[in-house]
Amino acid sequence: MSQMLNLDVLPSYSYSAFKIFKEGEKHITRYCEEDVLILMLEGTLHFEEDRIPIVLTKGQYYIQKRRLFQEGILPSSDARYYYIHFYGNFSESKNALPICGSAFFTENYDGFEKLDFLQRTSACAVEKNAEFYRILTKIKSECAVSQNRRIVLQVISMITQDYRKTYTLEELAVRCGYSKNYLIHIFRQETGQTPFSFIAALRLKEAKRLLTDSNLPIGEISERCGFGNYINFYKSFRTAEKTSPENWRKLSRGL
Repeated sequence: MSQMLNLDVLPSYSYSAFKIFKEGEKHITRYCEEDVLILMLEGTLHFEEDRIPIVLTKGQYYIQKRRLFQEGILPSSDARYYYIHFYGNFSESKNALPICGSAFFTENYDGFEKLDFLQRTSACAVEKNAEFYRILTKIKSECAVSQNRRIVLQVISMITQDYRKTYTLEELAVRCGYSKNYLIHIFRQETGQTPFSFIAALRLKEAKRLLTDSNLPIGEISERCGFGNYINFYKSFRTAEKTSPENWRKLSRGL
């Protein structure tokens, strides 16, 4: 069975409420006939789902899928969260939402109070579903940011494993499973730079470290840092630092 909530099929809101655990209180033992979205606001929540321990803390969300056995083994005395019962479709989709993840937007979000008010009044299903969908959209947006950050960190890891390896933008995009344009977009979004300028800055930083901390020849430093030949290294260094690598080494050592 898929572990992703398919957002291409509209889920249906059932009801919702805030939950605050009393001293020594444990999660209820049950088979729930509805899916439940938990959005942690404070503390730590402990429960088991089909005998698998689950621990949730502030800033996380979790979807309890219906008809799974849930049991509170440990108390969750300081837990406070907002929960939403709904009926969802769990299947493959490019717009699917993972079962769990970050939901830091909850820190200053007033949508729970709005939905809670609608739940306690005679509001129609459309109004309640609309607020529910806003919450799901918030979660999806935060998941997208987390995914983008993961991709950027993957690219940075690839680069720093070996500065001598020269990756083309096409190679980086293929390894991450995205298009060149999308990679450039999210990289600039996360770092403020293009992949090319970021790589150049990393190589330059490593070159400056080697110039200061080692006695390696300039040509070897150029090769180790991925600049290739000395001419490329000299041009890049001169553009960035307004001086030559040789002179920068002397200045950095106070000579």
